[in-house]
Amino acid sequence: MASIVPVPLSQLDEIKDPDSFFVFASKTDPNGMVESGKVLFSELGEVVKKLQLERRISLTMEATETDMFIGEEMTIYRVEGYNVSECSINGNPVPVGSDINIPIPKSTLTTFSIVRSGTDPKGYLFIYAKATVI
Repeated sequence: MASIVPVPLSQLDEIKDPDSFFVFASKTDPNGMVESGKVLFSELGEVVKKLQLERRISLTMEATETDMFIGEEMTIYRVEGYNVSECSINGNPVPVGSDINIPIPKSTLTTFSIVRSGTDPKGYLFIYAKATVI
């Protein structure tokens, strides 16, 4: 049986015409199983457009309600709060500190409302979201 000798990446030839080349990748699922796959290099741009990009938004709220312009389509998947007992997004109550699924359309004014839990005049929200590349 012939053995395969690895070639250091620094010694690989530069690809001048990537049309028939593949990009390989692997990921580990929550159970520890490794899944591998490939994509044609020429199709990599289309694959990247489907990726979801993490967004983090921090709000300091001196009023009980504030509006924020959201310029890209995204899904809010968690809201954490400090000095906040209740929160709503666009009038819909959402649990603070729990997983949620709130889609936000592109180019919309989004309203965040809170009820404070203490006497501090400020409430703080930390918003976790995923945006999709268009």
